[in-house]
Amino acid sequence: MGDLAGRNILILGAGEMSSLTAKHLVANGAGTVIVSNRSHARAEALAAEFHGIAVPFEKLSESMQEVDIVISATSAANFVIPPEQIQKVMEQRNHRPLLLIDIAVPRDIHPDAAKIPGVELFDIDDLREVVDKHQNARKIAGKKAELIIEEEMEQFMKWHNSLFVIPTIVALQQRGEEIKNYQLEHAFNKLGGLTEKQEKIVRSMANSIINQLLHTPITNLKEFATTSQGHLYTEILQNLFSLDVDEESVRTMRSVLQKHSKVKTKEG
Repeated sequence: MGDLAGRNILILGAGEMSSLTAKHLVANGAGTVIVSNRSHARAEALAAEFHGIAVPFEKLSESMQEVDIVISATSAANFVIPPEQIQKVMEQRNHRPLLLIDIAVPRDIHPDAAKIPGVELFDIDDLREVVDKHQNARKIAGKKAELIIEEEMEQFMKWHNSLFVIPTIVALQQRGEEIKNYQLEHAFNKLGGLTEKQEKIVRSMANSIINQLLHTPITNLKEFATTSQGHLYTEILQNLFSLDVDEESVRTMRSVLQKHSKVKTKEG
């Protein structure tokens, strides 16, 4: 039936459950709320709270012909609405769909009413099953969300932990550029007379060689940065290539990481 907007609803009973139901329906945009109870005075009192309409219990069948949803919550010991009554109502409605919700314990609406064409009947057990399904769905969604957060945190921590190697990587790339530029200038001086196109090809080749040569050590250094031996590999690389690393940048990065580690330890 979709949402409650514009739906006419009949509430059978005027107790606490009926009152709570009426509040929920009105809050969710229900159209006309009709209340029926064996005590008409109580039906009028409840209807007045929500600007609804109170109808005598004897006119229950007539009211059911006009509404879209019937919610029953009486304290009766036996069935209040037999299937024969629903059958007559549906005939008067030309079998226009009717939703019956029985939240009474024991039940108000005879279960055989569900067999009548055009009628959908839900009792308290059905509603409990729906709630359980929604709870399970929320749990599953919650677990999926936790996994996503864990994966994102893992990626973030890898990135964060790799920050201290950035000065070394920058220094390595600068060293590569220095070597490339020196060798290119030396080669151009020896070759002489190259066309613009030929010079462009040589420069492109030199760039490719440097990039491919540095790609593996830089990638491996980033991977090692997330391990306990990250600092060791960083120092080894600095020594192997005689890198002039900005020590101030290194100290800043280490300071940030140490502060972060202390915060994480306190949180844990």
